[in-house]
Amino acid sequence: MSLRITAGPPSLPPTTTAAAAGCMTLFAMPFVAVGLFLIYQGGQQLVHGTGSSAVVMGISGLIFTGIAAGMIFGGVRARSSSAQLEARKAAAPGQPWLWRDDWASRRIQDTDRAQAGNLWGFALFWTLVSVPAAYFGVRQALQTGDKAPWVVLLFPAIGCVLIAAAIYATLRVRRYGRSVLELAAVPAPLGREITGTIRVSRGLDPAHGVQLELSCIRRVTSGSGKNRSTREEILWQDEQAIAGGSRQYDGVSIPVRMAIPAEAEPCDDSNALNRVLWRLVARVTTPGVDYAATFEVPVFRTAESALPPPEELVQRHRAEIAEYRLPADAPVRLTETGGGVIVEFPMGRNPGAALGLTLFVAIWGGVVVALFRLGAPWFFRVVFGGFGVLLLAIAAWLWLGRAALEAGGEGLRVTKGWGPFSRTRIFRADEVARIEPKVGMTAGSRAYYDLKVVFVDQSSIGAGSGLRDLHQAEWVAARVMEALGKPL
Repeated sequence: MSLRITAGPPSLPPTTTAAAAGCMTLFAMPFVAVGLFLIYQGGQQLVHGTGSSAVVMGISGLIFTGIAAGMIFGGVRARSSSAQLEARKAAAPGQPWLWRDDWASRRIQDTDRAQAGNLWGFALFWTLVSVPAAYFGVRQALQTGDKAPWVVLLFPAIGCVLIAAAIYATLRVRRYGRSVLELAAVPAPLGREITGTIRVSRGLDPAHGVQLELSCIRRVTSGSGKNRSTREEILWQDEQAIAGGSRQYDGVSIPVRMAIPAEAEPCDDSNALNRVLWRLVARVTTPGVDYAATFEVPVFRTAESALPPPEELVQRHRAEIAEYRLPADAPVRLTETGGGVIVEFPMGRNPGAALGLTLFVAIWGGVVVALFRLGAPWFFRVVFGGFGVLLLAIAAWLWLGRAALEAGGEGLRVTKGWGPFSRTRIFRADEVARIEPKVGMTAGSRAYYDLKVVFVDQSSIGAGSGLRDLHQAEWVAARVMEALGKPL
């Protein structure tokens, strides 16, 4: 179930941003002190001949000092950026797509280089925290014979995974360089299209097929201090596969032309803790390091959004639905009957997602068992164990959950259940207003779609889940509506 959060404080004014920059500098001072202290202690350990402890403390001290320098630099930069933003707002009031240089110039650079830097920063920070803790924990375990401190080795292992991800992201940047999205118009209005061209400077073979993904995302930041966390919720997503790009004198160009629904939410940066953003991702599977580029694009509600969509856009969308064919590995089976259709959502219809989550549940279960056997505090046992039970229930639904829709002149039958246990509900055709695709579960950056039956009285029920993209969900919904005598 999606969680929608709309309340929150307003965006920070310049004076607050300046204060935050000052607080960031003050917050960095303890890191400077700890870093210098660790470097000093490392030197003392080296003088006394304990080389291993000296290396650990010296490296930790350097990382602490580097993080402090980054905090101070980030605070100064944030203050400067805030002043520039206020100047752009004053020059173009009510036109937020002109408040960013890249949007205003219609040339948006991909964020992969910044993402690689962020991965390195987080990996180093994680290492800073986990390696010294693991070192002293293992030393305590060896001295006392207590098994509980061995649990801390899990955290350096996670750090190794983060470092591997940072290395892969860096190799991608080095191979393909920086990609640029050149938009045909700014902004892209709701209810219309986003059009443009992605320019790839090097390393990409234009013959490879390209997968484009356009998503509307809500990014929510909650908590404070060390408990601060950010999560993303996909509100809408569409995919498009194109044959490939074309070779140009300056690299490879990839055409972009994707429809945007009128009822979606526009970009909204008024609340920094509860943002709505639109993201365009281009992916190409190649030997070695795959190509991927991510762009944050300007999608807004304009005066054009209130007008009926152009007939050409409507006809093309209808043609896409009519021409769609279910792939052989589709998670649904559609059967024509004499007077309608039967759409079956079988058990285990998305084995990849189910298997991936099952393996994660198994690993998580091993961690929980280790926490109990090593005598970890009860708080950790309860929290980790409770989350494991929730993951196990979701994995069980992915393997055992099933549904079916039977539509015809007599009405609509909706069957849902677990394994052999199910419940069937029957509705008259004139009770059904429409069938809507709705984002359901997400796995990484991929959104799976559910179908929602909306009735004339505006009540609704879920009717099938796990469809792998919007086109698939729209096609199934259209076929069911046609069988009910209500063409899309």
